[in-house]
Amino acid sequence: TGISEWSPWADFFVDQPAFPIGDPGDDDDAFSQVPTIPVAQQPIGDLNRVAYYYWTAVPGAIEYAIEVQHEGSIRAYEPSILASVACDASQCLYTKSDAARIGVNRWRARAINRFGSSSWSSWVTFTVTEMSADTTAN
Repeated sequence: TGISEWSPWADFFVDQPAFPIGDPGDDDDAFSQVPTIPVAQQPIGDLNRVAYYYWTAVPGAIEYAIEVQHEGSIRAYEPSILASVACDASQCLYTKSDAARIGVNRWRARAINRFGSSSWSSWVTFTVTEMSADTTAN
């Protein structure tokens, strides 16, 4: 009974990527690397009821994640919005009811492909007023 000693260390080297990435000399192949960062835009709509979140489509993205915060607290997090459903050739749209609240809100997006996730986009800050659906960029 008990635990044996550790085996001796073994060195190993990896000279092939875990999965094919196409021509290794082609650094511009958007389908063979982590996606670029999408650009989040000001949401539109009657933000007291429904917000339409727009961002730029990223070549090679399979899905996107968005996060919406109200005065610093997470109000909505959508981790897997399919690009095939949300995007056309240049932009993507996600409709969210009851995500934005009266006061200061902000949101961001990131692209995801089979190689990983991009960094989050810059925050887009907007204000929802009680009397109207106006948004104000900060």
